[in-house]
Amino acid sequence: MSNVLSRKFEWVDTTLTTVTGQTISIRENILEFLYNESIFSPFICGNIVFQDSNKNLIASLPIQGGEKIKLKVRDPNEEEVEYNFVVWAITDRTTKDRVQVYNMKVISEEAIKNESVKIGNPLKGNVETIVNSILQELDSEKPRTIERSKFNISLIPGRVSPFSLLSRIAGKSVSEKANFSSSGSRAESTPGAIQVKGTAGYFFYENRNGYFFESIDKTCDSGSSYGGRPNRGDYYYSPNNEPNADNQGIKILSFSFDNEINIMKKLRLGGYSSTTCYYDFCTGEYKEQTWSLTDTFKNMAKLGTQEKLGKYQEEASKSPTRIMSMILDHETWYNGEEPTTDGDNTEYPDYAAYFSAQAIGRQSILSAQKMYISVPGDCLLTVGEKINVYLPNTIPSEDRKNQPWDEENSGTYLISKVEHLYTCSNAQFVSKLELIRDSLGIPKGSSNVK
Repeated sequence: MSNVLSRKFEWVDTTLTTVTGQTISIRENILEFLYNESIFSPFICGNIVFQDSNKNLIASLPIQGGEKIKLKVRDPNEEEVEYNFVVWAITDRTTKDRVQVYNMKVISEEAIKNESVKIGNPLKGNVETIVNSILQELDSEKPRTIERSKFNISLIPGRVSPFSLLSRIAGKSVSEKANFSSSGSRAESTPGAIQVKGTAGYFFYENRNGYFFESIDKTCDSGSSYGGRPNRGDYYYSPNNEPNADNQGIKILSFSFDNEINIMKKLRLGGYSSTTCYYDFCTGEYKEQTWSLTDTFKNMAKLGTQEKLGKYQEEASKSPTRIMSMILDHETWYNGEEPTTDGDNTEYPDYAAYFSAQAIGRQSILSAQKMYISVPGDCLLTVGEKINVYLPNTIPSEDRKNQPWDEENSGTYLISKVEHLYTCSNAQFVSKLELIRDSLGIPKGSSNVK
């Protein structure tokens, strides 16, 4: 990359299109633009600090909501990106010395449409097919990246919005490459319960490149196990130009950690171990299954190089800390005369036993470590990507010559939130990232977790 330390940007095109189709240049009106993406959100959004003194557009047009905003920007690396939004709110309007300023809230057009579209017709097939059909209801032409699931499903949505339905399906989806084991072995801590393994859960989000519906494991994977994407690059924090810090990658301007250890929360969620009680009301069969993170950890697509849980976490995984109950229904989509056992002979069995505890555990450990960094503006950074972060070791300076980086807290992180801040008064552009990961350890190294 060129200009990796520069924060300068320039507007290429900035327009507002009214509800009647009139297009107006708003380059001189923009004081600041904040762009937001989140891996936990189905839409992108932003905020424009809008100076509206000369033309008084809010009154002369008037601005009434639904106007289309196009912002095309060239970043310090000469990359160009175009943002397209719809105005959904005006807030915090003030006037002082004949200068009128307000916040113009903007959002994806699909987010507006989502509020008026309700899905009621039955949906059948693989998640890949169903997600495509739901997104078509929003008339969106944005690219889609959808991962096929392990199971076919059939459901009656009940007249809910597309985004609500997709979020519900994401929590119940299982990657085709997920491995399960329920051979009848008994869990030591819960007599009579079958020990089960595996992971589950998908992300559904929008970023600059379109819509993504992918398993958590594929998103976190950097290799071939789940078919994940490679890491985007290396980012270094070295305020005093420590040894081995020059010309290695992108400079981190600042960093801070938000969440690192929260054992109580994970215990209450059943993030280490849980027991699920299942009752099949068609056959009268009752069974219990116990899930433990220890059994699944080695087969997960992990962001760190940590090979095993810490000693305390392993102990916590031996006894279920959450008991859940669910009713199984294999009969709704089955036309046979005799009851079906475990979903035999039906195309759409109830596969809750493969996602209920697994998805909770996978999502619980996903944010085991959370940090925030600021870097020179890069408009190509998006959520769902992974980056390698290198943080300085805090040991004495002489020892840092041989071990300059913190080998536990440095490592591969998933970008879970992006904020691109464009400040027009000095043409400065900074990207702020929220990063999460499920395990410790630096790339090409090993963790000391015991």
